[in-house]
Amino acid sequence: MHPKEPPRPHPLLEAREEIAAETPAAILGNAMALIHAALPSGVCLWAYDLRGTYWTYALCSGDKIIQYHEGAPPHERGLRHVPLHPSTVFVLGRFSDASTAEVRFHNQAPAAEFRAYEKAAGRAAVLVDEKAAPYSHQRVQKAVLQTVTGGSVCDMTLQPRTAEVVYRCAENGGPDAAILDVFEIKTCHYKMLVHVPGLCEYAPFSPHKNTLDAALDVPCQRVRDPREAQVQRYATFDEYRYNIELREHVPFPVRADNRLDIADHFLAPVGRGFYFAHSRRELGTPSSYFNERNVVLFSGWCLSLTDLNAQFAKVIFRAVGSSLLAPSPPELDAKTLEWLHSFVLWYEIYDYKGDLLAVTRLEHDASEDTATLKAQLLDPVTLLDVEGDMPRMSSFERPDFEAPYDAWNFELFSEKK
Repeated sequence: MHPKEPPRPHPLLEAREEIAAETPAAILGNAMALIHAALPSGVCLWAYDLRGTYWTYALCSGDKIIQYHEGAPPHERGLRHVPLHPSTVFVLGRFSDASTAEVRFHNQAPAAEFRAYEKAAGRAAVLVDEKAAPYSHQRVQKAVLQTVTGGSVCDMTLQPRTAEVVYRCAENGGPDAAILDVFEIKTCHYKMLVHVPGLCEYAPFSPHKNTLDAALDVPCQRVRDPREAQVQRYATFDEYRYNIELREHVPFPVRADNRLDIADHFLAPVGRGFYFAHSRRELGTPSSYFNERNVVLFSGWCLSLTDLNAQFAKVIFRAVGSSLLAPSPPELDAKTLEWLHSFVLWYEIYDYKGDLLAVTRLEHDASEDTATLKAQLLDPVTLLDVEGDMPRMSSFERPDFEAPYDAWNFELFSEKK
């Protein structure tokens, strides 16, 4: 049996093997060479399955970062890209001026601009230390952070969008470069995580670099008074990574990258894989809507978000007149929501991991004398529906949002006289 050969270094690093103790500048230079090798001139990375499959993201090296709704069917996306709604194509940041005049769905940076970007990229990037999970046995892992500015003007802040791109080695990222996740860390300021496989072969960026040391390094701390332990609450991992933070601007207070800790919610099944959920604890934010509303969890399967909305509308349709409760004074017995009531309901729909998929608005007008329910699926970022139209409301605060008897899912409720 032959002994196992040690892993071979990445070709781009062979010339630098003589460096015994690399300086941070040398590490950053080596990392940028690996990043440029994974994302050469003319290349775009595409991600279709983030944020509930609603948004498509593209990172075009040396050119731009875009977010839009993909209209091309899945089997054609390797050949072409078509925006479903041209009005909702957003540039999150630009590496160069190539897309300033017109945004196209390919890498627009000519060779000369890409070479200029390569030379300048190292000066605009910094080394950072990241930890994938706060309770991981592994120590921090190095990554490269690049801030990209000059995006589309944000209609809420009236400032250009910006993005932070974090290039790192994802332990299970695979052999190809890929966009791992994108989330909005504050209004119109985004963070994109990108897997660069070459970084996994470079020791400073390896997720296994310090595993042995970390296994032997056991931190200790004083055992607290048992009475203190009864009142102090430990944060969960999801709370550590996804803090409760509201939008800074109206109308919708919930951030598009909001994530729930499902274990911290009461659940009530309503059928077809849907559950109503309510927080077990007081949230204490300035938004009464955020603090008091019920949300929806979905653990089933759907073809698209439009299909998801249709499934949920069917569930609510069947619940009216049977199991869904109407707003009522707390001193009175609860009553069932009926078709003789007029109402507008709002629900956020989350997947089984706690990620926000979409927002739905359900409306019934009792004056029509029919059991009809209008279901409008909305993008949680823009509050536009799938046809690009805005819902008929302006705020999630009273008096615009009635919330009768503190039923904060009800924008409107009235009984037919």
